[in-house]
Amino acid sequence: MHIGLRRLDEPLLAALCDTAVAGADPLGVMPPVPGPPGWTVRRRAAFVAFHRERSVTAPRPVERTWAVVVDGEVAGAARLAPVDGGEEAGIWLARPWRGRGVGATVLRMLVERADGPVVAETTADNGAAVAVLRGLGAGVTVEGDAVHARWDRAAGRPGSDAGRAVLAAGRRHSAGLRADGTVVAAGDRTGGRCDVDGWTLAVGAPGSTGGRYSPPGPG
Repeated sequence: MHIGLRRLDEPLLAALCDTAVAGADPLGVMPPVPGPPGWTVRRRAAFVAFHRERSVTAPRPVERTWAVVVDGEVAGAARLAPVDGGEEAGIWLARPWRGRGVGATVLRMLVERADGPVVAETTADNGAAVAVLRGLGAGVTVEGDAVHARWDRAAGRPGSDAGRAVLAAGRRHSAGLRADGTVVAAGDRTGGRCDVDGWTLAVGAPGSTGGRYSPPGPG
């Protein structure tokens, strides 16, 4: 299986929209849009506009966005968005590609492309997510109900080689890679976000695409 990232452009955006409609929940891949459930015409248009405004045609892109391409097919999207103290990584994959060894490789690729530390946040009442972040060796601080985590790949972490541990988290779920290559996830399980049982990462040389995976949603 060949897994790669291609910078999102107009042709890829059209293919990405088709992938999302066929295999993802709208709430898992884009901001909420009023209306009945499912992929309405309005939601499809909003999906395309969202990516145009944030990366594809923006004079000053808000984030760097890539199409996840597996064996020539668009399988989902990955992004790095600047935040205070580093960059936040986000990934979503269409249902047919989940649990097939894609996500962990993509997470590693994002961390290799990051300009600095990877940061994440969750809430204090999400004990499972906090445990995941601590287990990955991230520096964790708690401010009221907010939990902030920071991982600097250059510094590495106890029990792992520098650059080999990856974390990604959003407000509703968190996912990451342990030093042994297994994938952990916690939080909102809607749409299979945390279905990572049996997923592992076979770490290869920098820039390689071999491995197995997991997907956290878009942030």
